[in-house]
Amino acid sequence: MRPHTFCLIFASALMVVGLAAAPATPRHHHSVNISGGDRRPANDCSDLRIRFDDRDAVVRAETRTLSKAEAPVLKVHPHANGGTQMVGWDQNNYSVTACKAVEAGDGAEGRLSGITMSIENGSVSTHGPSGEAEHWTVYLLIRTPKSATVEVETLNGPISFYDVDGKLTAHAHNGPISMRNFSGDADISALNGPISVEGSSGSLRIRTENG
Repeated sequence: MRPHTFCLIFASALMVVGLAAAPATPRHHHSVNISGGDRRPANDCSDLRIRFDDRDAVVRAETRTLSKAEAPVLKVHPHANGGTQMVGWDQNNYSVTACKAVEAGDGAEGRLSGITMSIENGSVSTHGPSGEAEHWTVYLLIRTPKSATVEVETLNGPISFYDVDGKLTAHAHNGPISMRNFSGDADISALNGPISVEGSSGSLRIRTENG
């Protein structure tokens, strides 16, 4: 099976002064390729192949844990172009790994040091160098305990769930959502992306507008 690739494309604005237009800035894109395809989740950041303009990215991992008591509701809000994968497991805590990726080349280490993951009051968010969104991204790999309550929202990135049990709310503005072997109560919506569900049980409410 060919690996499943999510490609996010960013356009640069054309600046116009008077009647003369400046040359357009070249477009940049990055893609996330999960080893083994979309039927198996990534175990860690090494299973992701993240590329910028067809060049392998420089990737660093940061992992944090928190208990269900610390996050009665885990709220996940990656940055505008980041994706999220959730996998259920038998432990009683959450494990959150941020796969931080930047475009290779001059300034790569500086950009990596500028990417941060924040977990506060059960809310997970990521931030990075302002004005350089085309040159960095973060892909979140999250493991969730049974009977978890989770809320996820992405702007331009994909969301995927594997073997998750509990109460789930997920919304994607411009990315796909996929679910495999979910059990529990789920409210899933996508504005401009497709939704796929396989081998799931329980109460599922699915809404899509343009997917």
